[in-house]
Amino acid sequence: MKAILDNDVIISLSTSTGTEIGSFPKGAGLERLRFDGQKVVDLALLSSIWVREPVPGFYELHAVSVPGSQSVAMTYAQRANLTTDPGGAIRVKTPAEIDAERLSQEKQLLKNRLRKRLEAKTGDAPDQLADAYKLIFALIVYARTGSPVLGQFFDSLIPDIKDIYPLDHVQAALIQAAKDLKAEMAQYYAAIDGLK
Repeated sequence: MKAILDNDVIISLSTSTGTEIGSFPKGAGLERLRFDGQKVVDLALLSSIWVREPVPGFYELHAVSVPGSQSVAMTYAQRANLTTDPGGAIRVKTPAEIDAERLSQEKQLLKNRLRKRLEAKTGDAPDQLADAYKLIFALIVYARTGSPVLGQFFDSLIPDIKDIYPLDHVQAALIQAAKDLKAEMAQYYAAIDGLK
């Protein structure tokens, strides 16, 4: 059997042109087969794979060293869990990193479902922002005038709004958000001042 190769990657099989690769393992697709120069290798049988990241987040798997590749102790099944450290080392994510990523994705899915339900009931983001402005402006007027009508209005809202954001769910996130916002805004204003 002959094949057209890109390094050790089998691009296509041929009966007439290309490199002679010998016998072909059954039950494996071309995506996980490589030619190491002597025989066809099934990446699924290796415990160490040469990995190259030609573009961020996209990993090529090889049975032999190719330019820009690193040897990674891994199985073929772990290919979806590859990551690159800030220093450029390619490795398999730890179980803790995988769990954190899964949890983040599940939270994002819940947030997206909530957004869709709220949009169906209260309008899109600009509509929701307009409602927030209305409440803020009403609060300002109430704070400055003590309007009894607005006071009754706010009293009527309290039973529904007091438990929307339970403190035990939001306290840590809000404290961290305040710290992050303070730090980011300090850098922003320092940069603005540097433009003068």
